[in-house]
Amino acid sequence: MAETWEDQSQHQRTRLNHARLFTGDIWYVDGTNGHDTDNPGNHPGEAFATIAAAITKAVAGDAITVRAGSYDENSLDLNLDGMEMWGEIGAVILNTAGTECLTVSGDNCRVDNMEFEDAGIIGIVVTGNECVIENCTSKDTTVGFDIDGQNNHLIHCHDLDSTTTGFDIAHAGNLLEYCTSIADGGSSRGYYLSHANADKNTIIECHSIGNGTAGFECITGTAANHFHSCSSGKGDGQRVDTDHNNSWHMFSFDNEQHKLLTFNATGGASVNLFKITGVVNIKRITGHVDTVLSADVDEIYLDLWDGTTAFEITDSGGGGTDISSAPEGSFLMKTAAASVVITYQSSGAGFVVENTNWREPTLPFAVGEKAGVDTFIRAVYAGTGTSGAIDFHIEWEPLSDDGFVEEV
Repeated sequence: MAETWEDQSQHQRTRLNHARLFTGDIWYVDGTNGHDTDNPGNHPGEAFATIAAAITKAVAGDAITVRAGSYDENSLDLNLDGMEMWGEIGAVILNTAGTECLTVSGDNCRVDNMEFEDAGIIGIVVTGNECVIENCTSKDTTVGFDIDGQNNHLIHCHDLDSTTTGFDIAHAGNLLEYCTSIADGGSSRGYYLSHANADKNTIIECHSIGNGTAGFECITGTAANHFHSCSSGKGDGQRVDTDHNNSWHMFSFDNEQHKLLTFNATGGASVNLFKITGVVNIKRITGHVDTVLSADVDEIYLDLWDGTTAFEITDSGGGGTDISSAPEGSFLMKTAAASVVITYQSSGAGFVVENTNWREPTLPFAVGEKAGVDTFIRAVYAGTGTSGAIDFHIEWEPLSDDGFVEEV
């Protein structure tokens, strides 16, 4: 007589007395081969078809393991304490009928290796406390990870292209480690401490790219949050810490920006290159000719423009510096005070750019915006400008709390 699964399980138990086992029951979900009514759900070969069926069957302290595949289900909630959900690689929760892919309302719950993906809704909402969310990804949602509970721990979680916020934190004592929020430069935020209760959170080695409103933002009333070794990358809006009550240890940002100025026969013109917010220290402005300039690209200089008044960055006397017919690879650089024209070196021969002031070879300088008015570093040139392009680069650092430079 062949052994049943129950017999095999008993034999396995006698051989595995010292193996590390899960103390609760484990329920299995297989969207391809499972069945909610015909299967008991307690074995991979007799799995449920839906996550909802497994949640209904589970009690506090149980776990649910989900086979790779897409699960379009509404109102999924790990609502009992100590529940866990483990996804195989490629396990994705959708929700075309609701407002979030998954809610975790129980305390001490765990979600591991799940992906949440659906436009117009939230990826995962955690209202429980002391939960662990690990190795999870949210794609194309409005908010990737909405953390409303306390003392939760997010590890290696990834937000991709959320339209509003990657990580929205509204309560205290949460810990985020090694998380990323990557967007396309729209109006989203990466890490948003969105409520005055969001105090004493710790965000360690978390990174933002392309969140146009802010890579990191703390609203009024937040305090004692600690950001350690975090970075704000290309396309991020400025960091916001309204009350300045939070710490930013080893915080890094994209302090080099570039803007490609393309000449297209619009005639003598001024072109805004970089927008200035607050007060910043400009360490260096350079430009290299990316495409050979036509002969009718004439004198060029740089200034700070607030819409009413221009302040020279390089001398405009006599029209600035003649760069007509500059070959590809030629070089422009501000090397001296504003009374001196921009330095130009043709790539027709090798060159060395050197300032006679050996203490400050590139002469850093501070610029500040006009209060309440968009303020820019711009390039002003004469001539028709039929063709060619200059790639301008700027290296900067903030001098005021809101100091920021972004390409236009």
